[in-house]
Amino acid sequence: MTLQSSFLGFSTHAGFLNALLDSGIRPDKISGASSGALVASAYAGGLEQKQLRDFVLDRKLKKSFLEWLTLFRIPAVFGAYLGQGVVSGQGALKHLRATLPVSRIEDSTNATLSIGVTNLTRMRGQVIDQGEVAPYIIASCAVAPIIRAQKIDGEFFLDGGFTDSSPFEHWIDDPDIDTIIIHNIEFDPPVTGNCTPSNPAGPTRR
Repeated sequence: MTLQSSFLGFSTHAGFLNALLDSGIRPDKISGASSGALVASAYAGGLEQKQLRDFVLDRKLKKSFLEWLTLFRIPAVFGAYLGQGVVSGQGALKHLRATLPVSRIEDSTNATLSIGVTNLTRMRGQVIDQGEVAPYIIASCAVAPIIRAQKIDGEFFLDGGFTDSSPFEHWIDDPDIDTIIIHNIEFDPPVTGNCTPSNPAGPTRR
């Protein structure tokens, strides 16, 4: 199962995943990019149902992305190189290290975990299946100029959604997988222009 990158779609991904669990479907392998990476990591590490819901709705998680130095960084960010951001991600990194049930990707218990990121150093997408989980979650959520590119082992990483919003191609040739579930979150576009009734069924968008 893969959870698509989506702007602040944490609770929607968690709700869908919990609905699958309620129906008796338990993903053996799970991946995600951006917000999907966070939820996939939490589930893979052992959180589900109420624990998973509480994890993604925790106000401390949201607050961990707020940094008091943000306003001072804004002028520098827009005159700096690609990958800079007003949020360093260090607060969120500290929070995830303290709250995630496992510290390394390969130690996940509920499912085999992989995280989609964009390797800015190599200028390509990459699927991570080992290493400390928290830094790669922040890297997969890093959308410059909001959250800066994350440096891990000497390389810089950005939001996985830039190169692969639903990382699953690494499973295509896996003989142990017969079904891949892709959870996409679509946002309805705003209604623009005038709406005039053209039939009894309702208005027509122009």
